[in-house]
Amino acid sequence: MAFIANLENKNLYINGQFHETCPDCLMWSDTFKWFGPTEIRRLLLYTKTGNMTLPNLERFKQQAACLNFTLGLHMTSDTELCPEKEEIAVKEDQ
Repeated sequence: MAFIANLENKNLYINGQFHETCPDCLMWSDTFKWFGPTEIRRLLLYTKTGNMTLPNLERFKQQAACLNFTLGLHMTSDTELCPEKEEIAVKEDQ
């Protein structure tokens, strides 16, 4: 699946695809170029629950390796990504 856009007379090109992975997951890989010849590659994994079983995590790591990605980050479901939103909600409730 390819996307091409023109932003301020600069071309943005994204070429990506979905991959089969665990039953409750969605994996996407893409390569994009923006404002020059530099290419950026990404591998994104989404889960419904934020948790993965060990076998599914191992499968994801194998898929990443097959796509020539190295894994430098692993986040667990107890990682708080938006603490500011919780603080705002608490202040509104007071």
